[in-house]
Order: sequence, then C-alpha cells, then structure tokens
Amino acid sequence: VRLWYMDSGGTGVPVVLLHANTGNADGFQYNIPGFVEAGYRAIAFDRRGWGRSTANSATGPQPGTIAQDLHALVGHLKIDKFHLVGVAGGGFAAYDYVHNNSQQQGAPAQPQRTTITFDKLATIRVPTLLMPGDQDIQCPPWVMRRQLARIPAAEFIVLPEASHSINWEQPESFNRNVLEFIR
Repeated sequence: VRLWYMDSGGTGVPVVLLHANTGNADGFQYNIPGFVEAGYRAIAFDRRGWGRSTANSATGPQPGTIAQDLHALVGHLKIDKFHLVGVAGGGFAAYDYVHNNSQQQGAPAQPQRTTITFDKLATIRVPTLLMPGDQDIQCPPWVMRRQLARIPAAEFIVLPEASHSINWEQPESFNRNVLEFIR
C-alpha cells in the first residue's frame, strides 16, 4: 500500500487522527490547526482505498487491516507513543489497534483485526475518551454508555446538538474536549 499522510511535524506529542468510514484525512481540516496550536504534532492519513492512499496488489495480499497500516505508518514515522483519535468508523479502527492479537482472515473489504466485544473492550488499558453527539443515530450515546461501562479508565462526554461527524460539525468543541482529555 502507498499511504498518503500529512504530518504537521514539530516536537510535540503526536496525535494520530483516524477518519470515519467515509471521507478521508481532509475531514480533520478544522481540527489539525487547533491541535498544532496547542503544541501537538498532528498526523492524519487516508486509509487504504480512500482519498489519496492506494493499494498495489502486486506487492502482496490485500486488503490488510487498518491497524496494520497504522502500525506501519507509526513505524515509518519512528514514533512509539502517541494519542490516537478516531471518529465514527475510525473509532472502531482505534479499538482494533489497541487489541494486539487477533486478525480476521479472508474478508473482502479491509477488516478489523478483531471482532469488538464487551469482553475485549474490558482489556483496554489506556485512557479512553468516548464522545458521541446527542443526536447521533448511527452510534447514539446509549450505545457508547454500554461501551463506557466496560472500558477501565474511560471518560464520557456527550456533545449537544451534534450527530455522527462531531469533529466536522463542532470542531471547536471537539478540539477543546480532546485536548483537555489528552493533557
């Protein structure tokens, strides 16, 4: 795969942004300046088959996983500790990245490495912020509260008057809450 990514550079702690199952890294255009201004190094990439990232089937089996591509990218950038921010489907990719053992085989589209279950959510040992919009019909707050109950050290914020694309709909609130959490 040839992954397109943007990296603000700098010496700040890296924040890697995972886009939703629609769109690409451009969905963070209103968030990246806020993270950089707060002193962080912002990194976003177009997932395989989205935006400017392309796969080359001659180089090996496809489609791989988002978590594998993320791991390759952070290896390429030589970063070992970073904050991981996923929006919508990018949130599921973030969950998948923090479970490090299982990989689905034979999926026709880029799969997650593991099926996300309540038992697997309970194994997450990193601070986690769940932040749905109060009007999100794809992953409403009640669904996120069920996840919250399983994840140790998780925090929960509901953005009022927001639906599924909270980072796009309310970039200032999204940035403020994420920055406060990662500080």
